[in-house]
Amino acid sequence: MKTHPITFIWFLFICFTTQGQSNISNLEYFFDSDPGVGNAIIVDVANTATLNENVIIPVSSLSSGIHILHVRSQNEVDKWSFYGRQPFYIANFSNALNNTLSAVEYFIDVDPGVGNATALTIASSSNLNTSFVIPLSMVSTGIHILNIRVKNNLNQWSMYAQQVFYKSPQILNNAVIAAEYFVDVDPGVGNAEVLSIPPGASSNEFLSIPLTSISEGIHILHVRVKNNSNQWSLYARQVFYKSPQILNNELVAAEYFIDEDPGIGNATSIAITQSASVDELLNIAIPEDLAEGDHVLHLRVQRNDGSWSLYGRPEFTSTLSVNSLTFENFKLFPNPVQDFLNLSISNASLEHVKIIDLNGKVVLEQTKNLDRLNLGQLVSGMYLIQIKTSNGRISKKIIKN
Repeated sequence: MKTHPITFIWFLFICFTTQGQSNISNLEYFFDSDPGVGNAIIVDVANTATLNENVIIPVSSLSSGIHILHVRSQNEVDKWSFYGRQPFYIANFSNALNNTLSAVEYFIDVDPGVGNATALTIASSSNLNTSFVIPLSMVSTGIHILNIRVKNNLNQWSMYAQQVFYKSPQILNNAVIAAEYFVDVDPGVGNAEVLSIPPGASSNEFLSIPLTSISEGIHILHVRVKNNSNQWSLYARQVFYKSPQILNNELVAAEYFIDEDPGIGNATSIAITQSASVDELLNIAIPEDLAEGDHVLHLRVQRNDGSWSLYGRPEFTSTLSVNSLTFENFKLFPNPVQDFLNLSISNASLEHVKIIDLNGKVVLEQTKNLDRLNLGQLVSGMYLIQIKTSNGRISKKIIKN
């Protein structure tokens, strides 16, 4: 089995700490199964408030297949962070004799069977980095899927790689002679706002789209072109958001809350530098009594005209409970749910249930008949269900269909 250490370049690692303590003093990792906080493999790191290092993790002892690397950090007052996860795959090429490729074939849309597709010429090698010419003269106009697979020196075929493509009708020299755009509502082909472009086979231009007459909110920009056979293309779409106009677009305040919204201006304040955006390290204090499970951190900012807006809504998982209420004895089904959600726990009793939408609003709360909840009145989407039991609290994501 050929294995090599995997080098992980940290793209982002957020350590939530208690207020006033920010230095990372310890780092540990484990694969797949959690041996318990403080019992994983230790990595030596500098005592620092932030961590941006390349760490080499050996994987020679792992079996072939999919694994999950978990990493967590400890601060100076012995509080552990939530763990960051990274799935990866270890392939076993021990019997593949350097993994030599001996054949390649392709088909479009319908699979004729392994070994029966159209062959492509390649040189025998351990990898493939070649340009192929795929003839499309016999392919009809419309959307298709190109499939390619390879065979190794043990006569084993790979799964196929797929590429969706569109074959357009054949036109004279395929020259673009006009372009137009509209926002939201189509006025009809040829009746939208004209865009000035040079005539040619393609257009690679910066286009200036005036938005002064567009209302605040979410809109969709549509652009289409006409060829020299007087045929209009399908339009390209781009969703965009027009924000309220404010003086210098400056942010003057920020606040956050976890899961349930206490009301605008009543959440926990965050000190920020007055500017047009937030681009700084924020120290978010996570309550020690936070329920085990899934949560949503809501960040919002205030502009210099007094208006508040959402700035970020990252999800995270809490495993900081001192007396961990394991999910082994807790069941929640079905998820996704359409009407009735069933709850059960074998080592405790259900006491209180609260369901919160992604805006932080409590949409359902009850203390009776907790083993079967009627969610038929809720609109479709993702929610948090927070459950209080006689043995602790749990917070889980649910999907309402």
